Amino acid sequence: MSDGCLMSVRRALATSANAKRRRCGTGKVYLHFTLGCKRLAASQPTERVVRVAVNRPLRQLFDYAVPEDMRVPAPGTLLKVPFGSTAVPAICVERANAASADVALKPIERVLGDRPALTPELISLLRWASNYYHHPLGEVLFTALTPGRKQGRIMRPAKAQAARSEWRPEPAHTANAEQARALAAINGAQGFNVFLLMGVTGSGKTEVYLQAIKHVIQRGAQALVLVPEIGLTPQSVARFERRFERVSVSHSELPASKREAARARAESGDAQVLVGTRSAVFTPFSHLGLIIIDEEHDLSYKQPSGFAYSARDFAVKRAQFLGIPLVLGSATPSLESIANAKHRRYRLLRIGQRTAGARLPDIKLTDVRGERLLRRRAGIGSELLRRMHSHLERGQQVLLFLNRRGFAPVLQCSDCGWKAECRACERPMTLHQSPACLRCHHCGREAQPIRICPDCGGNDLLPFGAGTQRVAEFASKHFPQVPVIRIDRDAIRGTKIASKLAEIPEGKPAILVGTQMLAKGHHFPDITLVGVLGADGGFVSPDFRAPEHTAQLILQVAGRAGRAEMPGEVLIQTLNPEQPSLNLLVDKGYSEFAKRLLEERSTAGLPPFGRLALLRADSVKEDNAKKWLESLAGIARQPRAAQVFGPMPAPSPKRANRYRFACVLLASNRSELHSTLTYLENNLPKRKPSGVRWMIDVDPMESL
Repeated sequence: MSDGCLMSVRRALATSANAKRRRCGTGKVYLHFTLGCKRLAASQPTERVVRVAVNRPLRQLFDYAVPEDMRVPAPGTLLKVPFGSTAVPAICVERANAASADVALKPIERVLGDRPALTPELISLLRWASNYYHHPLGEVLFTALTPGRKQGRIMRPAKAQAARSEWRPEPAHTANAEQARALAAINGAQGFNVFLLMGVTGSGKTEVYLQAIKHVIQRGAQALVLVPEIGLTPQSVARFERRFERVSVSHSELPASKREAARARAESGDAQVLVGTRSAVFTPFSHLGLIIIDEEHDLSYKQPSGFAYSARDFAVKRAQFLGIPLVLGSATPSLESIANAKHRRYRLLRIGQRTAGARLPDIKLTDVRGERLLRRRAGIGSELLRRMHSHLERGQQVLLFLNRRGFAPVLQCSDCGWKAECRACERPMTLHQSPACLRCHHCGREAQPIRICPDCGGNDLLPFGAGTQRVAEFASKHFPQVPVIRIDRDAIRGTKIASKLAEIPEGKPAILVGTQMLAKGHHFPDITLVGVLGADGGFVSPDFRAPEHTAQLILQVAGRAGRAEMPGEVLIQTLNPEQPSLNLLVDKGYSEFAKRLLEERSTAGLPPFGRLALLRADSVKEDNAKKWLESLAGIARQPRAAQVFGPMPAPSPKRANRYRFACVLLASNRSELHSTLTYLENNLPKRKPSGVRWMIDVDPMESL
């Protein structure tokens, strides 16, 4: 919590005449305050007192009086209430079951909107999420609102989606035997069921989604489809719009009015299908009948800061609450989902063959030790370069994958070793071209490229390493007759990814260069060769999850090759060709690789066999964040239910002039982890060092 927030709270509580403690079902202590202004002889009638949450990092609810000329607001209603010296939006959580006998409560100023902003279903689920992720209820509730409502703006109801003239549904493809078995299981499900649809890349998982949704719509229900990346949304929406007449879309880059319209159409029942990214999981529906999460393993489903929820796990809880089926789709499922299937909490549905007779690509390692790659060929080895020539000469296309943006990750003086670093992060700045600049990929700071070394005055400043810009430049020079299309966050800045993808010629040679934006869900029928550059470092990372995530990324990008009738080939460049995990992945495939990782995790007591949480803190003053976590770690150790490690510096110890630390909490089961976190919350130190921000991250996707 920031100092500004603390000052706001102190002002709000300065007039508080009474504070009562109320225990939630988890044992967590919540405070609710009655904000009074003058004493009265009679008590406030409790039927006209509501308890509200504000969008602040506070573990309190606040009581307010309902004016006589105002209808008592229902839970979920958005309100404007006086709070300290200002008025702020608030959400009605419940009616108060008791009120102060001698305090006149501050009245609600007004009701925002003519209907509740959150449904009873969502309020129940969000209260569960607040308890599970140990995050203040007010911030959790406001996370589920559209941007306009978070600011307290009254949104006009959306018009019903106009019927598309002359629209005719695209006929469904005939399901093969494996797809038909999966559909029979999903469509025949009664009540809550979670299906893990594990299909190789290009196996037609989307066709299973489409036909399962059609079955749901025919029963008068709606479907929610989550995709991991905004870049995948247009492609996904286009496929769904060819099958269904009323499809809405929701993601963070849409204007607020369009996001509000999509939400309203889902809530009214006008939208048959809503396709969206992480936050779309909070959308209210009239009659939700099916939830689908595509690429369920993807890290982008986990909110990285603040209310650090998992959209995938929240969706599972929502499906359970509603008693409906949920489909988790992936070619490379998370180890958590595989373990749930193994223990029969999820039902595993396999699709092992590609559609239309397409074959899985041949995957091979290529040893690049001893090759002077960067000065000569921007990181492209001789074997990969030879295979590029071969495929392009046959009129086919090549995809080069490098998960590093920019031209070079380091600009260094060859005379004295000085490196261009970001002062705010103490990390090397990435050299970019077009436009030429040095950019910090941690805080976003930019600077002009340096030509003279500030330490020795030398002028021999060289770019070390390769990013997508350097690879694309080399490819353009080496293959001048072949179009080179670069797709990464910089390349699509200010444009839409669909426009960039439209530059790829059909049936003609082309080279695509890109980051993980190219690895997920895209269908490139003319790509027959995929080259993977610099991806094997994750197998030796100190983060225990890194080998899993690296393998998923490699296989996802490999899956772009050979998706039509032409066979595909994948070359993975490596400086460590004897690496056991990499060889297991290439030789035996993802299932055997995941089995080995699960055995290692079980031995170490790591997730999904143990339960993990992080306490994260940062501050401008290094000692303040560290001391705060030291005090929290001491409290967390008192119940002796979980192991507590740290505090220790984060992998990037400084970001945007703030020093970052973390503590790791590891328990053998959920009960022990949550009892420790609840004990910590209920016994927080009364004073926190100045300027410290902190959070609890339950089920983190990064180990630090």
